[in-house]
Amino acid sequence: MNFSQPRFARHRSWRKLLPVLTVLSLLSFGFWNCFARTGDSLESEIRKDALGAPNGMPAELSTALAYKQSFGFFDDILDGAWRKMQERARIFIQYSNPHNPNQGQTDSARWYVENLEPDFTCPQVQRVGGHGDGPKWTCDPNRLLKEEPCLIYSVGSAGKYQWEDGLIHLLGGTHCEIHVFDPGAFARSRDVEDKNIHYHQWGFSSSYVKSFVPDIYSMGEASGKPVMKTFQDTLRELGHVHRTIHVLKLDCEGCEWVNYRDWIELDIRQVLIETHQLPDRRAGPGALTPSTFFDEFRKNNFAMFSKEANVIAQGTCVEFGYVKLHPDFWH
Repeated sequence: MNFSQPRFARHRSWRKLLPVLTVLSLLSFGFWNCFARTGDSLESEIRKDALGAPNGMPAELSTALAYKQSFGFFDDILDGAWRKMQERARIFIQYSNPHNPNQGQTDSARWYVENLEPDFTCPQVQRVGGHGDGPKWTCDPNRLLKEEPCLIYSVGSAGKYQWEDGLIHLLGGTHCEIHVFDPGAFARSRDVEDKNIHYHQWGFSSSYVKSFVPDIYSMGEASGKPVMKTFQDTLRELGHVHRTIHVLKLDCEGCEWVNYRDWIELDIRQVLIETHQLPDRRAGPGALTPSTFFDEFRKNNFAMFSKEANVIAQGTCVEFGYVKLHPDFWH
């Protein structure tokens, strides 16, 4: 049999297909090379965008925003989560009737129920000192360990040291310099040496309300007229004029209504305050209103992280917790 003719035909067919296959191969190589380059370029751009955070950290893991806007206090909150916290605080309305926020102020317990709620959340908020009257909800107290030097003012004692002792126990030592103020005689022995607690036997008066008469809860073993000083006098006497106060705990039986302007604009990072009923409207025209007082916290960049009614006082006294943030947080 003669098989030569078909074999030659097959060779001629392949010779005809060879140029076509060559062109297809070249086109295929060019396409994949271009695709690879495009992919590399896209990956490069993504990496470039992601490394926009400080120290080469991926943007989605950055905590720079919270760090900046909390003066370094919050150093582990992701930027995305912080922005959500910002938005919530910015749009929150503190009064049930914003057009007349002091409506119903003659009934302080009811007014407190219908107005004022936390607009901020501290991730590790903790009740320091245990249960009952005296301990306080405190914003992330463990973060105080990185504050150097750490300074705390505790105004109003009546011999109750649960919060101060609880904070020392929580921090594992005497890291913070704690100053306690009360016109009564409630100093304890060896507090300075063992706990870095410094007791000062005076209360806080007002630099702008001269008619203020303090309501002293208890004088302990003290007798005679209570000693009262302004916040500014206290700072000067203790050499703290240019110091940051990391926590101001204030429970002074109503003095908050007449001396808040003495401290609200100072460099205080956290305020734990108990308000006692509401300002007395019988004081006449121009008297302080509840909204005037509480609006000052927002004006000075404080966010509320805690609110707790004092049920012993039938809700007429309320504990509030505020943390100070950078003005950029609110804008």
